Amino acid sequence: MKVVASCTLRRTTLCFGLACVLTSSAGCKDPARDETRSLVDAVSRFRLAGDGEKHARIGDIQHVACTAKDVCDARDTCLVMAEELEHSLALRVKVNEGLKQLKDGTLTKDEPRAQALLAVLDESKAALEKSHVLEKSCDEQLSEITGRHR
Repeated sequence: MKVVASCTLRRTTLCFGLACVLTSSAGCKDPARDETRSLVDAVSRFRLAGDGEKHARIGDIQHVACTAKDVCDARDTCLVMAEELEHSLALRVKVNEGLKQLKDGTLTKDEPRAQALLAVLDESKAALEKSHVLEKSCDEQLSEITGRHR
């Protein structure tokens, strides 16, 4: 009888322990998992947006909530990447407008604004190059957190 009671006690303890594990894993949701999905979706929306829509999509990345440090770090990197790319695009629009005005004759090549176009183009190129470096880091971090928070 003593052996049977011992086995029953072990079986009850095991069942109780298993029930606790199953209940806690079903009831506990990893917020970093949802945050990671939200960030991946926001970055995808930014990348798929047309040049004129990218500014609005930066807000999608910016507003991703994060509680996990690795998700926050990835969000911050991806946000800076998006801001640099958007800055480059805005400068490119400014250069294109200046070139159009030069062609139309509404801006002369001697005006300071026309002479500054080359510097604006250089700044645009630098921002674009920085965004490409950050894009690689953003992709690596997204890959890491996606694997970590499945």
